[in-house]
Amino acid sequence: MSFAAWLLIIITTTFSFCQGKQPNIVLILADDQDQVLGGMDYLPHIRDLLASNGANFTNFFANTPVCCPSRAELIGGRYGHNNLVEVPQGTSCMHANITGPYFLHNQLGVYLSALGYSTGLFGKYMNEPPCTCPSASGCSGAVDDGMDYPPGWSRWFAICDMGGYFNNTWNNQGRKLSTGSNPSEYMTSVIGNYSLEWIRKQMLSDQPFFAYIAPHAPHISDAVFPYVTTPAPWYAGTMGNRTAPRTPNYNVPNTRAHPLIATQSHLDGFSREHTDHLYRVRHESMFSVDDIVRDVVETLDSAGVLNETYIFFTSDHGYALGQMCRPEEKFNVYENDIRVPMLVRGPGVPRGVQISTAVTSIVDLAPTFVDLAGGNASLYADLDGHSLVPWLKDPTSPGGPQMVLIEYWSLGEVRRGAPVSKACNPDEGSDCVEVGCQCHYHTLDGTNNTYLAARLINSTHNYLVAQFYADRTAEGNLPRVFAKEVPVFIEVYDVAADPWQMNNLYPDIEKTQPLLLQEMRAFMYRSNSCRGTSCRS
Repeated sequence: MSFAAWLLIIITTTFSFCQGKQPNIVLILADDQDQVLGGMDYLPHIRDLLASNGANFTNFFANTPVCCPSRAELIGGRYGHNNLVEVPQGTSCMHANITGPYFLHNQLGVYLSALGYSTGLFGKYMNEPPCTCPSASGCSGAVDDGMDYPPGWSRWFAICDMGGYFNNTWNNQGRKLSTGSNPSEYMTSVIGNYSLEWIRKQMLSDQPFFAYIAPHAPHISDAVFPYVTTPAPWYAGTMGNRTAPRTPNYNVPNTRAHPLIATQSHLDGFSREHTDHLYRVRHESMFSVDDIVRDVVETLDSAGVLNETYIFFTSDHGYALGQMCRPEEKFNVYENDIRVPMLVRGPGVPRGVQISTAVTSIVDLAPTFVDLAGGNASLYADLDGHSLVPWLKDPTSPGGPQMVLIEYWSLGEVRRGAPVSKACNPDEGSDCVEVGCQCHYHTLDGTNNTYLAARLINSTHNYLVAQFYADRTAEGNLPRVFAKEVPVFIEVYDVAADPWQMNNLYPDIEKTQPLLLQEMRAFMYRSNSCRGTSCRS
């Protein structure tokens, strides 16, 4: 059934917290923001205006811990296997097909505009292509020498180059815009200012709005030596000499993990200093995101619509800062990579509550926004996730999901770490560009880091099961349905007893808890082959 046909059904069964009026919805999406390593510790506006005045989903996860696939899962509401390219190709976005007509006509802009919303996207859209999409797939809007953008978006302000936090180019409603190196042109500030300007204009209309605000912080500056995050000039140095958390698995190799992790070498002194510096500037960059949260709340409050607006804050995935000897980055299946913050305030949401009974994930956000907007996400054939609305209304609602699906397809060899000079190139898949240079790099993604996993949390169990596979099938394709493939390595962790995931229980757990493994594998295989309503059954 077509989207339009579904919509005819959906508009007859609308649901909204705001009785009689559709609420405004604001999503603020950070990039690489960690939860496990204290990434939320120094953000007073987010703490006071969102966490203390709303709900905290304490068991919220990324379904694919890398930028583009996770964002495709969020904006499309579908698991990675339903966005996956048919065959490996250089034109995909980390194996996600975000340029085809199916994806572009089944995403949040289309869903919410069809429900009567004015929609605006500000900041980071995807990685490749970062700010545009093909006209052949239904994109339009280019002006002069500008660029098209996806259907369904009333306002489009997407960043086109993310190598640094200054001197950027943008797709500004189809026109190319360039910003420079003045302090006022700091990337996060530009994103905040454009989004606030648009929100203020929405105050002049009775039409509800959806604002997708996506700063690049605290992601590193890939093209600016020494390839760490760039904070705003007025926040640079404010973290002093603080160091990255020395967690129990900091700079400790996990020798029982799969080979990519088991063979990590210890961080030397230069690498430890680099990771500590990265920790500080990541926090300093997030102070500007904290300011956006404050400014959004103040803008809505001054217009008298704060109590008619839902504000969500989350991240596309987590991060590593020395865990299991990884100096930085994501890509992996461990708690610091997959667990992310998820805060929400809005009408009907109890204040200061922690919601732990529902184990939820990135793919659940699109259905949540559809439900809040007055649709009925359960009737959408192209949404895989569960709506969070029942728990926003009543945090103690029974029957919440207890497991989430994690899927990942290796990007190949990705080497990152502490660069000695500009000769060290942090572009994915490459190391030093000069023979013999010292880069202190670690391989953080690589061979057989393709995996299918499940994260289980309930009153009696707290487990991670991860099965690793060859990166290509016998036919040379990406493995889409993992039940057809044979794992090359398995990891199982009792996260309650082993929160830093250093004691792989496999293979002994096959004998000690066979039913647990059977149930978690059944969930993994069923979810990995699901689509739409079958994912929620």
